[in-house]
Amino acid sequence: MTPFMKRCCPMVVNIQRIPLLVVGFLLLMISFMPADAGSQEPVASGIIQVELREWEILVDETILKPGKVTFYAENQGSFMHEMVVIRTTLSADAFEVAGSRVQEEVIGTVRGEIEGLPAGKLGEITLDLPEGHYVLFCNNREKGHAEGHYQKGMRVSFKVGSP
Repeated sequence: MTPFMKRCCPMVVNIQRIPLLVVGFLLLMISFMPADAGSQEPVASGIIQVELREWEILVDETILKPGKVTFYAENQGSFMHEMVVIRTTLSADAFEVAGSRVQEEVIGTVRGEIEGLPAGKLGEITLDLPEGHYVLFCNNREKGHAEGHYQKGMRVSFKVGSP
């Protein structure tokens, strides 16, 4: 920096110091991050909120600890829906379908379900879930429609146990 620059622009930062300032800033930001930032630890078994709508299922947790879990399902759609909880080794989009319905007995162990949930209504079920891979899905189909709700995208995976 020239003597003129020092007198007229005392706030100008020396370009050679910029990398040092950036590194210092990053170290400061890292020191304020929580120790578990970015990790997905299982949440304690308890309550899981489920939203059923055309054509998706949303859950507020995807990794759970083994034990009792209460699913509160709300049908936010305009069609009748259901929520099937199945333990399986298959991915959520790999289920066998016949006649536009999932063949539940072929794909895994059904742990429980909320059947016939009308639009705008709530349903609940409490299950004791051991470790494993699970899928929630809707196995309904509207009369006159070739595809069932599962085929239209009403499915989501979750895990019980360590990530």
